[in-house]
Amino acid sequence: MKNKTITTVTILTVVFNTLFFVCLGLYIAKGNQQPYVALFYTSLMFVYHTDIRLLIAFVLVGTVKNRINIDAKKYDVSDDEFARLSRLNVKKWKDKFIAWDKNQFVVHSLKDRANFDRVMRNNICAEIIHWTCFVAGMFAIMIGCLLSPTDWWIFVITAVVVTVYADIPPIIIQRFNRHRLKKLKIRLG
Repeated sequence: MKNKTITTVTILTVVFNTLFFVCLGLYIAKGNQQPYVALFYTSLMFVYHTDIRLLIAFVLVGTVKNRINIDAKKYDVSDDEFARLSRLNVKKWKDKFIAWDKNQFVVHSLKDRANFDRVMRNNICAEIIHWTCFVAGMFAIMIGCLLSPTDWWIFVITAVVVTVYADIPPIIIQRFNRHRLKKLKIRLG
């Protein structure tokens, strides 16, 4: 039920903001400028950062998730990296961070190999999604420079703030948890 509520609120927010953005763009096109241009840029960045993240998530979950080799070395997290992540006290704050559906990342039974593999695949896919969103978020800077060469700093700030709050923490959480999951897998055999 909680996941359906989050999904509904997310979709309604995106639809409302996209409609606001389009209406504002049409209003500006009729010759109305300040302060509407600033609102237009702000709305554009919100629409871009939310819509692009949702699109990336849906595309990657649909195309990449089931092809992930959970045993590939490229997804391993070293003991040194885990130690650095532990110093960030990830274990204390990771469960308080908002996630689309936290149940996708919970191992329900240590004897259920399919469940364990599903959690590992979700973990790796979530990290790939957030790295892709990180890169896509930086394209907002290019969009800003094309739209308004004098106000480029607005787009830099929005791209950096969104990345710091929406992409970096989930990447840290997924890497922290994956190291622990790999250790658990080794113990279970």
